[in-house]
Amino acid sequence: MDPLSEKQLEELIHRELGKLPPRRAPATLIPRVTAAIQARARRPWWRRSWSHWPRQIQGPFVAVMLVLAGGLAYAGALGWDAIQLSSLLGGLGHYFNFLAPVWETAGALASACYTVGRAAAPRLLVWGLAAAGLMYLSCVCLGTVFWRVAFTSNLGKN
Repeated sequence: MDPLSEKQLEELIHRELGKLPPRRAPATLIPRVTAAIQARARRPWWRRSWSHWPRQIQGPFVAVMLVLAGGLAYAGALGWDAIQLSSLLGGLGHYFNFLAPVWETAGALASACYTVGRAAAPRLLVWGLAAAGLMYLSCVCLGTVFWRVAFTSNLGKN
């Protein structure tokens, strides 16, 4: 189609849609929406999104989460060599005899993962963190692009 016929089609559709009567909302819509808004407003602060938390709580929360993440990373680094996964899973299998085939399979898989992890841990960790960071950045970038395309391209047309 050439631009002129597209413009004519757009005007025709606009005229025809303008002739339609406005649709009335159901009578129950306003009370339901109002009730949902009030229920959302009555939620305690810890049930809301993090950006709505009080500022006095956001700072300590971030600090505690960073300490916990660092502690877990440190404990994981210390315990990486000390863990004997096959004996740990074998000990658990003793208490759950009916799950012995599952424990044996899980133990074999965990031992294989442990062996591979010990051999490639430093390099794998660096590459894994780099890949996760790149995936995060690509999601942020694509999300920003899609947001701008969706909401800024139609602003001047109305």
